[in-house]
Amino acid sequence: MNITKTYITQNDCFQAGRTIVPKGIMVHSTATPGIMADAWYNRWNKPNIEKAVHAFVDDRMVCQHLPWNHRAWHAGDSANNTHIAFELCEPADWQTNGDYFAACYQNGVQLAAYLCKQYALTPQEIVSHKEGYRLGIASNHGDPEH
Repeated sequence: MNITKTYITQNDCFQAGRTIVPKGIMVHSTATPGIMADAWYNRWNKPNIEKAVHAFVDDRMVCQHLPWNHRAWHAGDSANNTHIAFELCEPADWQTNGDYFAACYQNGVQLAAYLCKQYALTPQEIVSHKEGYRLGIASNHGDPEH
């Protein structure tokens, strides 16, 4: 797993400068086929963007955009105060690209394992956005299960 750090310093979330003590990990999916991990920096590193996650993951890399203890704007609810968030990117041919998904998933698993080790988290503290909604800590989304 290759982590590239490029913080979105112009993003409103980064500018807010709030921190958290990570108590879990929330996995999301971009639902934007064809935009890979390294392309999100230019999309979100500007003012008036009212969303932010800690990282984007694809088949090649992990692009970290916030420090792991920075309060991200990803869940639309209380998980923003407790969870590290990362997005799984989708290729343009996401419905038929099993090789891509396997590599992206592997990078996501490695990132989650790394974060669990860093913050003494367990696999039970990893949830999807959809699971977060069911737990009452995230807005009503179905990702990344789709």
